[in-house]
Formats: sequence, C-alpha cells, structure tokens
Amino acid sequence: MNIFFYSTSQSHIAENYFRQLQSFSGLESMTVLPAGKLFQSSVSLKLRSGDLLITFAADPLGLNELLTLRNELNDFRIILIVTDNEDWHKTHLLHPSFIASQNEPLMKIGAVAQNIIERQNA
Repeated sequence: MNIFFYSTSQSHIAENYFRQLQSFSGLESMTVLPAGKLFQSSVSLKLRSGDLLITFAADPLGLNELLTLRNELNDFRIILIVTDNEDWHKTHLLHPSFIASQNEPLMKIGAVAQNIIERQNA
C-alpha cells in the first residue's frame, strides 16, 4: 500500500501536518501530491486502488473540490482532515475511513493511519 498526502490548497498548516505525520511509524515514506492538483500531476500516476490518501481540506471550497472527485476517490482509503466549521454531513459523502478536524490531535490521526496500514499488511 502506498501512502499519499494531499491538500486542496497550499498552506503552512497543511505543510506542518505533512511533516508531523511523517514522524509516525509507517508514514515516513508518505508521498506528497501537489496541492490543488490531485489527478493532474505525474506523481498522481502512482496512485493505486487501496492506497491510503490523507486529504487536507483547508476550507469549505477544498471540501467541495474533493466532493466533485468523490467517484474517483472511491477506490482509496481516505483519512479526511477538515476545518472545525465544516458541514460534517457532507464529509461522509467521501466514505472516509476517518474524519478529523484540523484541531484534532495528530497522534489520533497517526494512530488511525498506522491501524489502516497494519490491517492491510496482515
């Protein structure tokens, strides 16, 4: 299983999330996809069905971007990170394995990612 990090837009918050998540076991080799260009970059050609995709929706527009791509995202295991004031009902349309707010402790997100990886490797 490959592990990817995708942010709908460039931000220091998303960059910090990526760097901090890389410190967790199993996430060291996580690949960052270009912000705002999920399926439009050569790096995205590495995406395979069943891969773990940690997505960071920096704002409501970012979530809407992901929602427009929901059919393309069906084959991935998704951890979705959204703002606190997000419409949580909409987030379930992506069928994520886990939904976190940007204020969620990173340890929790890292633990969920590790659990997904361990189940895949079992």
